[in-house]
Amino acid sequence: METKSLPVASYALTAAVLATVFKFSILPSLVSVRTGRDAWITIAVIAAMELITLVPVVFVSFNGGLQSVKEKYGLPVYLLISVPVSALAVTKTLIYISEVNSFCGSYLFYNISTENLGIVFAAAAAFIAVTGIKGISRAATIAVWTIPLIFAVGWIFGESSADFSRLTPVGVTGIGGLSGGVDSALFFAFDLSPLMFVSTGVHDEKRSPLSVFAVMGLIYAAVILFFAAFTAVFGEAYYLSPHAFAGMGSFNVVNTEIGAVDWPAIVAWLSFALIQISFQIWSVSAAFSYIIKPQITSAVVAAIAASGGFIFKNLEFAINFAESAVKYVSAAVAAISAAAAAILIKIKPKAEVNEVENATCV
Repeated sequence: METKSLPVASYALTAAVLATVFKFSILPSLVSVRTGRDAWITIAVIAAMELITLVPVVFVSFNGGLQSVKEKYGLPVYLLISVPVSALAVTKTLIYISEVNSFCGSYLFYNISTENLGIVFAAAAAFIAVTGIKGISRAATIAVWTIPLIFAVGWIFGESSADFSRLTPVGVTGIGGLSGGVDSALFFAFDLSPLMFVSTGVHDEKRSPLSVFAVMGLIYAAVILFFAAFTAVFGEAYYLSPHAFAGMGSFNVVNTEIGAVDWPAIVAWLSFALIQISFQIWSVSAAFSYIIKPQITSAVVAAIAASGGFIFKNLEFAINFAESAVKYVSAAVAAISAAAAAILIKIKPKAEVNEVENATCV
């Protein structure tokens, strides 16, 4: 399998996209059912947990990616890690496409077939995935400029009003509510493990893993601020909004149809959702590119993803699945696979491998 590499800056941007997209949609509503105005505290706990799991993921990427595990320990050990990570990526893709279907079917359009939406979205994601990790990274770089557009349009046309006193008193739901909110968010967290198929920093001595963590720290701070702002704008009632980013994008302006204010938020969220799903499809193709052409794998995974509209015919069904024991399995796979890969690479550094190979040749 050819090592897939990215510059550190592009790697950090891709990580930021993976960590945020689906936290800006259904998650605020889902978490606030348990935690109310303390939802921002819940997401702060989730951010801390993700940053902890990001440490081994970044370590693996800065040491050649999972390809390094394959070179040092052989195919069986590599498959032991890559297969669960790939299965998790496919499962998340099914749920996330269902969420996109719901967004388009209930907010963006009316009286349309969500099954057909899933097919179209999966096909578009597969097309981006086939361009490779660098193509996905470029798409993310272009899409990120839609975020300033949201604020510009909101500033010009919006009628925003936020009361941050709604965030107090803090901790009204207690430990039980906080733990319940974290529990509800588990499936929609820990989306960073596919980054282990990417190598970065190997030929860039001026960049260090600290630059990635600096970017991610800022991103998580923005996510926490978003949750706090959502409470400040909508109060206790924001659990009723299943599409948080579009709701914030409207800046409190109620529209019976898509208008001048909310369309930038819609374009931004759909763009990043497409990039997120295309990266997950790409990661599966990268995992098995040593035996199957990436184009074929991408087409197969996209076909599976397209079936999401038929498997999960509505968002409630998809959420019930995500809230089942699957969330614990997904969190465990993400955490254990990253830790195992990092430990294996740490145990047998590349220099040690080269010494053994040289001794064998002699």
